[in-house]
Amino acid sequence: MKAIRILIVEDDSNLLARLTELYRTAFTNHSYQPTIEQAMTVAEARRLAKAAKSNPYDFVSLDVNLGDAVLSGLDVLETLKRFHSAWMVALLTGVETDVTVDEMM
Repeated sequence: MKAIRILIVEDDSNLLARLTELYRTAFTNHSYQPTIEQAMTVAEARRLAKAAKSNPYDFVSLDVNLGDAVLSGLDVLETLKRFHSAWMVALLTGVETDVTVDEMM
């Protein structure tokens, strides 16, 4: 099995647990051995992104709306980009229309 580093950023603890289970199963079924780290806040995710500069994540699942009044998942995305901390990022949101995501794209 090939090792793969995954970061899941999600502020809903139930969804975080479910995503962890789903990603672990999906990657394992495709012959990967996942190491999964989790963050529930912008600050925690940005700290992990900075720390991953020398060992980037292979995959990041990133909630856009993290419940922070000032910062969002897009600020985490910017940190991941600045420190070259991830090879692939999937943006997730439960909001049907999100102007900030539209602007970013």
